[in-house]
Amino acid sequence: SSAETTDEFLQLKDEIDILRAQNASLNYELNEATAKLKNVAQSLQEEQVKVSLLEEQLHNKESVSAAPSVSSFFADSGAQGPVFEDLVVPKKAYLCTPSASEEQEHWSVEKPMVMSTASHAQRSAISMETIGSVDLQELENMRKQNEQQMKQIQEQEHQHSQTQAIVEQLRQELSQLQQCYTQLEAQLSSTLVTHQVELEALQNQQTELNSQTQEEQKKLKDELNQLTQRNQALEQDRDAYLQLLDELDILKAQNASLKQEVDEKADRIKRVCHTLTEQETKVADLEEQLANREQQAPSTAAFFGGVHGQQPPAAAVFEEIITPKKAFEVE
Repeated sequence: SSAETTDEFLQLKDEIDILRAQNASLNYELNEATAKLKNVAQSLQEEQVKVSLLEEQLHNKESVSAAPSVSSFFADSGAQGPVFEDLVVPKKAYLCTPSASEEQEHWSVEKPMVMSTASHAQRSAISMETIGSVDLQELENMRKQNEQQMKQIQEQEHQHSQTQAIVEQLRQELSQLQQCYTQLEAQLSSTLVTHQVELEALQNQQTELNSQTQEEQKKLKDELNQLTQRNQALEQDRDAYLQLLDELDILKAQNASLKQEVDEKADRIKRVCHTLTEQETKVADLEEQLANREQQAPSTAAFFGGVHGQQPPAAAVFEEIITPKKAFEVE
């Protein structure tokens, strides 16, 4: 039973080690998922910053692209809004008031960006009378500047279209990142819930295993105490048994000695009995002789005095039987 209990305790200890390793692995996976989610959130934040910067640049470019044309210098300041017109190059110098036919035939006008109203055209025609004081070279320079501004506006429009395409692409990427972020967040939440449930189950299982282990340890300690007490009792019994064996050996030796002494005493008794028999025979012979002498002689006092003055030979034998040679003591 003790070996089975030890095996069960070792198995429980191995299971606890396995559960601890699984718990460490789950914590490592959870930390990796958290770090990955943080990286995705940081990337998303960086993309949002880039998008905001691009939108700000686009807004600045749109505000800069609204540049005035040459006609804005000659337009009426009281108009409701600026009118952008292309530069008009006249064939005749210093012709301030051309006719309508000449204007339609010889003055080539490119496509304007914004058409003005009829009243504004009349005011513009009146203001054209003041061009006489303007040098033709200045008009050429202004035309070149206007062309450069138009080119810049076209380039800005092209850049604006490219920027819009980039912004659209970034918005798509942002939406994809948001979807990925949502999916990762959902996965992370589900993983956290699952891991939390598993962790609670593992903690409960570990608590049960700890309680079972404590109970098993308590049982093992009780069994160990019982075995220790039993071992002590067995040691005491063994000491008593060894002491009894020693006493048994002593008693055997004493019995052997006593048996030998008894045998010797028996031999002596036999010899004494034989001596007694001989003495009795002698006494009988002496009594018979005495009786015969009494009949023959008048006095027997001298004879009996001599007989009673001598000690019978059997007295020494009886004293030897009564007094033992050696006394044995048993501890």
